[in-house]
Amino acid sequence: MSTYRLGLYFRELKGQASGSPICHVFVKKPLRCDCPDAKGVVFLTPREHGPETIENQIDTLITELQEIKKEVRRRYEEYEKKLHG
Repeated sequence: MSTYRLGLYFRELKGQASGSPICHVFVKKPLRCDCPDAKGVVFLTPREHGPETIENQIDTLITELQEIKKEVRRRYEEYEKKLHG
């Protein structure tokens, strides 16, 4: 599954003795809202009304984070194989 709102930034440090890659989770598609009291806020979910719909959005975010977690594990395993042959 590809993630829609969240992504993984993974970059190896070339020429550095410490060796461990840089890794971050980032927001791919930030949502803005015309809420005067929320200026500068980046939302991860669209406007929802009711607990069931926001819970579904939260479940989707959890699924995306689980996919990113798998990707992190895969990328670090690939890195270790390349590093140690």
